[in-house]
Amino acid sequence: MWRAARAADRRLFAAGSAHRLAVVRTGLALTIGLRVALGPYADLAGQPAALFDPPSLLTVLPAMPGRAVLVGIQVVAATAALAAAFRWRPRATLAVAWLGLLVLAGLKGSLGKVLHNDVLLLLATVPLLGAPPDARVGDHTRSPRAGWPVETAVVVVAVAYFASGAQKLLHSGIDWVTGDNMRWIMYQAAGGNLAPTAALSRAVADRPWLATATAGAVLTFELSAPLLLVTRRTRPWFAAAAVGLHLGTWLTLGLDYWGWALTAAAVLPDWGAGAQTPARLWAPITARSSTPDSATGPPP
Repeated sequence: MWRAARAADRRLFAAGSAHRLAVVRTGLALTIGLRVALGPYADLAGQPAALFDPPSLLTVLPAMPGRAVLVGIQVVAATAALAAAFRWRPRATLAVAWLGLLVLAGLKGSLGKVLHNDVLLLLATVPLLGAPPDARVGDHTRSPRAGWPVETAVVVVAVAYFASGAQKLLHSGIDWVTGDNMRWIMYQAAGGNLAPTAALSRAVADRPWLATATAGAVLTFELSAPLLLVTRRTRPWFAAAAVGLHLGTWLTLGLDYWGWALTAAAVLPDWGAGAQTPARLWAPITARSSTPDSATGPPP
């Protein structure tokens, strides 16, 4: 138990690049800004008080706020996100943007259906709220204080995707892949008006082998998420696969999960910092303090 805890501590608090921390924070801040600015939150105004069923953190509100309040939250949160992306008081402005998205997403969820569209973005940003505010793009100085927020965000992403796959197996078993589940999902989508076209979902539904292959690929992808914690080589490939998965989800089902795709793309790859990062997390970790670039070893 203690040995596993020490190993986890070494991995989470290994020296990381200030450059990568700055890039991840900028990516998450911009994603929050886009989600806040483009979301149809103003349309929530006017919901009858009797139908207002908010999550627990918003139960202090007696009813849905008015349009002016909702738009005001959007403006403040989007502005704060932009300020965080450009490193103006990044710790405080990112917190304001995050809180704005949390409130707006909670109000959207008060319509009676549990929504997961912003869950990954909100959770992955939490470690960045306490990250050092002085991290800059181009600064490849390595230290544990720059490493732990990013590595913790990677853990959040890995757990979220793995949990999605595990829940499928828990509730449906392998029938989620081998049964007709995916076909009926696609037929239902083809009969609706959310997807940009019904041709793709109908093409999958009409071919049982393709529906099974699609379900198997989705489940395999999600259950492979723990590999993100074993080797960094998998991270850019997993991010690319996540973008493809959520793009396919939108094309076939019309579901809005682009926030998940951008979160994975912001957190997982080492944008411009790969040469300073060891490839394998289980390799011996000797640096727990700031280390020159030349001492970090060969590129992955």
